[in-house]
Amino acid sequence: MKYNFDEIVDRHHTEALKIEALKSRWGREDLIPLWVADMDFKTPPFIMEMIRKRCEHKILGYTVKPDEYYKAICNWLKKRYNWDISTQWISFCSGIVPGITFAIQSLTQPGDKILIQPPVYHPFK
Repeated sequence: MKYNFDEIVDRHHTEALKIEALKSRWGREDLIPLWVADMDFKTPPFIMEMIRKRCEHKILGYTVKPDEYYKAICNWLKKRYNWDISTQWISFCSGIVPGITFAIQSLTQPGDKILIQPPVYHPFK
């Protein structure tokens, strides 16, 4: 599958945080919005198709992760790092900030020191 990484996709008026909040956060709108990690490339067609397919069902409630989800992670780690991991070691997290929060709460005690090496995404602090 080929992707066009040179195509510029206009994100104005789509409620994209990196575009719509430039003026209120930085006082200007003529900036390159590198202040938030957000994709600037089109979502691949196979992903869009799966989202459309899922949205065809009348109820969009809570879901579980299928076995393939865990197997894909295990296979990826095996292929790239030669790590053999158990699916029981994998936990879903909704984002990087909640993930860092979970790790800090799991691995530290109140009063422990944590090193942050700027420049980093501001919520890390």
